[in-house]
Amino acid sequence: MERKPYKRYTREFKLEAVRLAAVDGRPKAQIARQLGIRVNQLRKWRQEFERENGRPSASSPRVATDDVEQMRREIARLRIENEILKNRPRGLPRPICVETSGAYTEATLGQWPLAFWRRMSP
Repeated sequence: MERKPYKRYTREFKLEAVRLAAVDGRPKAQIARQLGIRVNQLRKWRQEFERENGRPSASSPRVATDDVEQMRREIARLRIENEILKNRPRGLPRPICVETSGAYTEATLGQWPLAFWRRMSP
């Protein structure tokens, strides 16, 4: 099976295709179909020309350095919180029994004192 050679397009054709896609209100897929190219190729040309002109493309916005520092601080804080949660005691705390004595338990002989279950906080 023979491989088809790649089509070579001139710079003017590429520029005109990118300009037409930016100005025309039609879908990019329809414009690419009329020009006989793939949509991805049109997108690649647009990104290439934006890089040449020094404008960042919409798909790769620049992030300010102070935003990066803020994100790093947030990540560090979240890592610390994650470590705290990893090392917490598991399950419910163990219940303890508190025996009480009062007029009722002392008056009736042979009775067990009242016991109240209470949960201790860890």
